[in-house]
Amino acid sequence: MKKTAEKKSGSVFHDLGFSPAEAENLRIRAAMMSALIDAIEVRKLNQAQAAKLLGVTQPRISDLTRGKIRLFSIDTLVKLLAAAGMKVNLRVTGAACVWLLVVALFGRLSRSTEFPRPASALP
Repeated sequence: MKKTAEKKSGSVFHDLGFSPAEAENLRIRAAMMSALIDAIEVRKLNQAQAAKLLGVTQPRISDLTRGKIRLFSIDTLVKLLAAAGMKVNLRVTGAACVWLLVVALFGRLSRSTEFPRPASALP
């Protein structure tokens, strides 16, 4: 029997059937967990040493190294990365970014469809 190739989305989590939002959440958490595991390995820390550095228990480090992604929120992972002396950089892309940029530049917008003008453009 001949197998046909399936088109992949580029996201293993999406391909596994997760919704786009959940797939993105899982992708972010997996990347953060991978960075923590890499930091532990590069420093040649055992689980007890890593736990002390990150301010958690050794079983929590075991969960991390075993990839138990469901046990770690993005917030928790950011805190663990900070404890390891690492920073998280965020880059948002897509059509919604234009709207977020406008809000960031001009403050909170009213429900009107008009964009507020900068103070320098007012008469």
